[in-house]
Amino acid sequence: PCEHSFPTRRSSDLAVGMKRYTTRTYPKPHSAATFTEEHTVETWAANARLAPRDVVVVTEAFELRTGKRVFSKEHPATLGANMSTELDHFSVPESADALAVCVKLKDPESGEVVSRFSTYPEPCVLCSPQSSR
Repeated sequence: PCEHSFPTRRSSDLAVGMKRYTTRTYPKPHSAATFTEEHTVETWAANARLAPRDVVVVTEAFELRTGKRVFSKEHPATLGANMSTELDHFSVPESADALAVCVKLKDPESGEVVSRFSTYPEPCVLCSPQSSR
């Protein structure tokens, strides 16, 4: 008999993802000295079931230093059967601090979180939180 040499586990049939973009706009065509940045986020979900699924999409943004919530949005969505569905595309609010953006998919009947994803500004991914003294 053949036995697996690695543990097997069931994959989730529902996943949410997010991509963070930064777009620079240069007001002077021949100079890169000054520019403005706009941060946007795209979210999507993949449903591996053979039937459509209703979910509630909760998107939030938090300041990394203080933990203060600066953005919150909640809306229902229907995920197509065996496909990925674009959920949202929005600008990240301006803040003096770096922002973490989180998205959760909740079951509309039970309120249970069925999938979640978070994104941080790139330099902050490797940072550890400072302890309060």
